[in-house]
Amino acid sequence: MTFENCPEGMGNPWCYTVWCKGVYESAGNIGYTKNGTVIEFYDENGNGVDFGDGSYKRIIVNHACDKTYAGPIEKSNFSFYIDLDPDFLYTPEDFDQNLSDILADHEPICVVRLQGTGNWATRKKTAGTIVKPVSGLHNLFMVYNNTYADNAGANVFDIYMDTVEPAGVESIVNDKANNVNVYTAEGEVIVNAEIPTTVDVFSLNGQHMTSVAVN
Repeated sequence: MTFENCPEGMGNPWCYTVWCKGVYESAGNIGYTKNGTVIEFYDENGNGVDFGDGSYKRIIVNHACDKTYAGPIEKSNFSFYIDLDPDFLYTPEDFDQNLSDILADHEPICVVRLQGTGNWATRKKTAGTIVKPVSGLHNLFMVYNNTYADNAGANVFDIYMDTVEPAGVESIVNDKANNVNVYTAEGEVIVNAEIPTTVDVFSLNGQHMTSVAVN
């Protein structure tokens, strides 16, 4: 879904509620976020997000962050949960003040790295694996976790679910010294780096095509 060119509270195709620590911005994103931001997604009737027959494999987040490095995934991520409040009991104050208690009996279905992009104008897409099949309608919750830098947040513009098998094959590069892994997926090469890294891309005939900073 996207927040861009949509009125507050309505995305395309989902609707949403920012429960705490974030606001809709006219640029078409959720901003002023921080550790503990909670966003809930559902359809226009409030019935949840349709996961279909369980074929979705990953969630992708298109976001910007002014930090060059936002921390390792364990300390800087977007965690996705389903059905945190099936009986509609919680208030914004509950999510703001008692989030750890709300999450205590739930495991995320997907964790996506919150990536430092260097400035607010630069967006990057990062993906995370949906760790178990999810089918049917479920209210989807996105929780920001950032304990690496207290003042780090992220402007989120788009969220996608797709059916591409993420890194379902073995790593083709594993640089343990620098915590860099390179994976292949259908039509994609995925670089997972714990430290700022420059990726040089070459054609099959050895021509240098581009360089990309992975932060």
